[in-house]
Order: sequence, then structure tokens, then C-alpha cells
Amino acid sequence: MNCGTILYAVSDGTWVLRFRGDVRAPWCASLDALVERLFADPSVKSVVVDLREATNIDSTMLGMLARVAMRSRQQHGRDAVLVGPNADVHRLLDSMCFDKVCRVVDAAAEAGCECAELAPVESPEADMCRQVADAHRVLMDIDERNRAVFRDVVATLEDQQRAAGEH
Repeated sequence: MNCGTILYAVSDGTWVLRFRGDVRAPWCASLDALVERLFADPSVKSVVVDLREATNIDSTMLGMLARVAMRSRQQHGRDAVLVGPNADVHRLLDSMCFDKVCRVVDAAAEAGCECAELAPVESPEADMCRQVADAHRVLMDIDERNRAVFRDVVATLEDQQRAAGEH
């Protein structure tokens, strides 16, 4: 896997996810497993995603982040916080209407927690296709503009899933 890295930690009831570099779809399976652990942990009360070192986030990973934000609001009753995106990443978040599902702040994240690097997990193609489609469905649920942008992507992925299921 040659696209960015994801680090994580738990500190005082807060899950911290830290994206570095160009974070793309191959991280789906790894992040999906981590997110399930995150929301199964009763000690967690909030989520912070540190984007200060992210140079780019593809639409699949944006969908995964949106899912984290929505689940945080639903499960913990508070918005996830996305911290310090650079101008390009901030524009991406704005274009996908992330302000509807989380707080985006320019302030620097606290430097006090020690993060572990998320290990890459290989995923069968069918699982990857499902995860990518699910991530884009989440983006579509945020705003009608996103629905128009990703409708064809999701339809194509669903067609691929159906074709794979027939063989």
C-alpha cells in the first residue's frame, strides 16, 4: 500500500485519528476494522481526526470520515472534530458539505497523545468494492449535490457487485 498513513490513539475518552499524506481507498478495510473497534469501546466519548499532515483524501476516505462523524453524533451525541486541514483538503471538505456532519476547525491539535500506525489489511476485491460503494452512499446522504456527483459511481460499483455475485 503506497498511499499515505493513518495513525490512531485513545486519550482521555477521545479517539484520535491522524491522516498523513495522500490517504486513499486501499485503507478501507483497515479503517473499517478500526472504526468498528472505536464505536465498540464504551470508554470513548468523542472523536478527533487530525488532518494537519494530510495532503489529499480521496472520495472513498471522505465517505469513511463522514460515516465516523455521523456515528459519533449518533452514539456519543457530539460532533466529531476534523482538525487543521490544509487549504486543498479544506476545500474538499467544504465541497462535500462536511459542515453538516462534523466540526472542521483550523486550530492545531493537541500534541500530547502517542499514536500507533494503523496496519494495512488486504481485502478481497468484492469487499473493497462494497466498502467503496458504502463510503460513497454516505457522502450521497450528506447533501443532494453529493448525490448527483456520486450517483453514477455507486451505480457502477453496484453493477460490479452484482456481476461478481453471478460468477
